Amino acid sequence: MDEQEQKSMRLAGNLHDIGKLAVPTELLDKPGALEKDEYVRVQDHATVCAEVLRSIPGLGEVADWACQHHERLNGKGYPLGLTADQLSLGSRIMQVADVHTAITEDRPYRKGMSREQALAVLRSMAEKGFLDADIVDLVIDNHDHLDAVRSMVQSRALSEFERFARGIG
Repeated sequence: MDEQEQKSMRLAGNLHDIGKLAVPTELLDKPGALEKDEYVRVQDHATVCAEVLRSIPGLGEVADWACQHHERLNGKGYPLGLTADQLSLGSRIMQVADVHTAITEDRPYRKGMSREQALAVLRSMAEKGFLDADIVDLVIDNHDHLDAVRSMVQSRALSEFERFARGIG
């Protein structure tokens, strides 16, 4: 990707879960398994993401990358059930990045996976046709660096949020 595409990818990454603002916090932070209707409500965040980002002129490609992070190459993703031939490189990158982050972070309902567990899940998802195998291979080959950057960026974001929250509280 050239420099502009990299900036667009960063923007897509920052905005990909904007639709979660329309999901009740009690569902996002629920410590146990979601009921079927609750799961559907959480899945709606991808559709809301698309509605919000596509309403902003000039964000077409960014909106696609951001809002297709739950689509899968084999068509078994959501919200549209897109297939490999319908998914761009940016969307494929976003999918792998989102899965990696989701399984390695601690969540209210489970502890994040170890490096070995996370890489096994990514490999399995690529083998089953859910994720792009070439991108998964790149993540595996560069995992330690990528995970260190992810951790640093998340720590910085948490610190900034805490400063912001203190300022309005």
